[in-house]
Amino acid sequence: MKKLALFTLAAAVFAGGFASSASAQTRVGTVDMKKVFENYYKTKDAEQRINEDRNAAKKELDDRTESYKKAVEEVKKLNDEIQRPELSKEGKEAKSKQRDEKVTDLNVMHVRSRNSSRRVRSSSRSAQCGCAAGSWTRS
Repeated sequence: MKKLALFTLAAAVFAGGFASSASAQTRVGTVDMKKVFENYYKTKDAEQRINEDRNAAKKELDDRTESYKKAVEEVKKLNDEIQRPELSKEGKEAKSKQRDEKVTDLNVMHVRSRNSSRRVRSSSRSAQCGCAAGSWTRS
């Protein structure tokens, strides 16, 4: 019985000493993920690519907007010419035909612009996440 009590006492002392030395070695640290992410070289490369793509898309959008505005002005000008009373019937028909062609061109331009912007957004998202174009799905 004395041996059992002595053994239990020795085990308790040993376990207590081991637990206190183990806790003294445990360290807790924190990592500033924002700083790590900002300083990672691939982040800077990706930001540069995104900015270049954004600038190119903005330039393309500005060019398309400008050509769209010019075409709208041409349609307005043709409408004004059609309304002129001194214009003959044949002249009005010719101007109406030109105007209708311009309106059709405007509609085509609008649809292409919408489809192109969707495609650009899709490929941009794919490039940002590292996916193949079109392989991601919305949730």
